Amino acid sequence: MAAARGVRLVPEEPPAGERLWWARCRAGGVLGLLREHGRSVRCSRVEREQPLSA
Repeated sequence: MAAARGVRLVPEEPPAGERLWWARCRAGGVLGLLREHGRSVRCSRVEREQPLSA
């Protein structure tokens, strides 16, 4: 999969019993990419996004 700024992600199957998939990054600069484009995972019943620092 391609992400922002040309970063390539390689998805991996989730651990047994988990629903959230993991991905390995094929390039540097992951922290900057997450700061710019990342957001927390939330349930659909939560009305608004929470900051990652919460």
